[in-house]
Amino acid sequence: MLHYNYCTTTRAVHAAVAFLRGSPRLLLDTEGKEIGTTEGCLSIISVGTLNAEYIFLFDVSALTTPQEMKRGGLQPLLRLLSDPKYLKVVWDGRQDYFELREMFGCKMVNVLDLQIVELVSRWEVRGEGEAERRIRLEKFFGKASVWSEPERFDGLHLLCGMQRCVEENNLQVDGKDPTVRKLYKEGGGSGIWMARPIPDVLLHYAATDIDLIAQLYQHFWLCGWMNLDNTDAYLAKSRRYLETRAALGRVVKGDVFQQSPVVAEEAFDTAVHPWSRTGYVECSGCHLHLPPRRFEPSTGTSGGLRRVLCSRCVSIALKRGVQKRARDSWVPFTQMFEQRYLP
Repeated sequence: MLHYNYCTTTRAVHAAVAFLRGSPRLLLDTEGKEIGTTEGCLSIISVGTLNAEYIFLFDVSALTTPQEMKRGGLQPLLRLLSDPKYLKVVWDGRQDYFELREMFGCKMVNVLDLQIVELVSRWEVRGEGEAERRIRLEKFFGKASVWSEPERFDGLHLLCGMQRCVEENNLQVDGKDPTVRKLYKEGGGSGIWMARPIPDVLLHYAATDIDLIAQLYQHFWLCGWMNLDNTDAYLAKSRRYLETRAALGRVVKGDVFQQSPVVAEEAFDTAVHPWSRTGYVECSGCHLHLPPRRFEPSTGTSGGLRRVLCSRCVSIALKRGVQKRARDSWVPFTQMFEQRYLP
């Protein structure tokens, strides 16, 4: 039976944070409406101790009323999350990281993203090669696309969702309540998180995510995907992954380039710096600054043209049926964009 504490007052926040400070590793997740988009808003911040023995669900709406903010509201929790002494463990924490920084100015450090661990361990630990990478991409783009134009898919990877990772590793954990899917369908999507009172089934759903993160973290250590030698590298790649997303700001809901399970290695690879490299150009789709080789050149032109979309975004545009005019726009290769730097 999964147990959690639902915190709606500053007093409860203080008590929870005092308890959480006894755990050097914290499990983190958030829930809300379209988080990370221009319509985004947090509803719940979920934090658990290392093995999810204790889970606390902080009600953002209740704790940001004028009355509670005068008493401190979420501030004790935000100070804890920004404390570098504590390792924060997430699964695909890009939107969590962004919303906490955007809404509350909470810039977390020392964050380990297990989605990055799963991804990078494929070739660094598990011995997967080029063929396996392309087979994974087939699941999204289709076999014909991936193998007919292989150069377009260089440096691209298909991310694994948390539930899929649990299933692929045969972890014996309680699954997510199918009732929530029904609530999403009937309630019009993630906006159901903003209603008060929050149904118990949603609170249990939020707590379950923390439990899944705990199980995956333990499994990755037990199966050798993580060890003392590679943890620092995973932390560095996680930081790049999270900050690269945060630097983009809020994205438009339904943006096919930003909301895709396909990631370019420049978004997490610490050997490159997609925001400040001289000579890199900005993709008009994902807005990453990328090396020129990521842009298809035009053939038979004397002006040296390139697509405005990088190879990843061209592939996604074809997959999602983006208008030909948008995906076939060209600019001179010499056209650079204003440099951006990580915040």
